Amino acid sequence: MTAKATKTQGVHHVGLTVPELGEARHFFVDGLGFHQVGEVPDYPAAFLSDGTTMITL
Repeated sequence: MTAKATKTQGVHHVGLTVPELGEARHFFVDGLGFHQVGEVPDYPAAFLSDGTTMITL
């Protein structure tokens, strides 16, 4: 498949299952520069974005 035939232009949203939500959030926010844009504490889940890609932890 050539680059011209590619239909996607990246990832919009990725969900990751992590063993420790706080540590994973710290890695993405403090280490990679993502911003927390929401959360569901009872689930628990955190929604992070770098302005292009959203990650659900």
